[in-house]
Amino acid sequence: MLLVVGATGNVGRHLLRELAAAGAEPRALARTLAAREAATALGAVPVAGSLDDRASLTRAFDGVERLFLLSPPDAREVALQSHAIDAAAAAGVRLLVKLSVTGADPTADNVLQRDHGEIEARATALGVPSVFLRPTHFMQNLLASADSIAGEGRLYSPPTGPMPLIDAADVAAVAARVLLDDGHAGNAYELTGGAAHAYPEIAAILSGVLGREITHVKLPSEVVRGAMLGRGMEAWLVDALLDLYARSVDGEGTTPTGHVAAITGRAPRTLAEFAREHAAAFTR
Repeated sequence: MLLVVGATGNVGRHLLRELAAAGAEPRALARTLAAREAATALGAVPVAGSLDDRASLTRAFDGVERLFLLSPPDAREVALQSHAIDAAAAAGVRLLVKLSVTGADPTADNVLQRDHGEIEARATALGVPSVFLRPTHFMQNLLASADSIAGEGRLYSPPTGPMPLIDAADVAAVAARVLLDDGHAGNAYELTGGAAHAYPEIAAILSGVLGREITHVKLPSEVVRGAMLGRGMEAWLVDALLDLYARSVDGEGTTPTGHVAAITGRAPRTLAEFAREHAAAFTR
């Protein structure tokens, strides 16, 4: 049995489609009625449970052999995902595929990298055969700038280096192959797009796709922080993300890897392809 935790987000939705297309019959952990309905619509069998309810995980993980683990950013992420890993170990799960973060390390200064590194280390310590997928920044993050792109023709960013942005669909395609194929246990894959683009280049690509000029505007990190907080993001997450952007200025996380193509057999999607698919979001 294959169980997906985190089935209805950007990656999870694509993953369920990939698994259904491959003939798999995945189950999906669902906490709410809306999640159950969404999982069913995507071809999965919903199973009631929540990461903060250990008893529900014991029931949901019974008979599970392969597990995909993803949860939204949360200050309690280490505890919540540890609940799932503990349940996986108790159930004898033969393969855990965890969506992590680029540069995950339990000794990292960045809280996102440290939290995911601690979770990875827990799975390893408990002897759960695991694969860790560590994507870089997602192309989908650009959708947070859709209003300014559509209304002002401007793409704002903090100071940042070139970024090999990856489409969530490519992360899901890798996850599907790792879940269904043998030989990946024990590996950690840094997942990126095929090319690194600085933000002025991203604006130029959007301009070409949308047929109108999109200008890049670099803002001080403090200004971007205020805007992100104004959108309701938690301060700890904003600071962690801005730290990753700042690290990219010094070259950290800016080099594309070949894992998407090696695992899926096809090149990762380009930024232009992403922009064409989401052109309506960037247009008024």
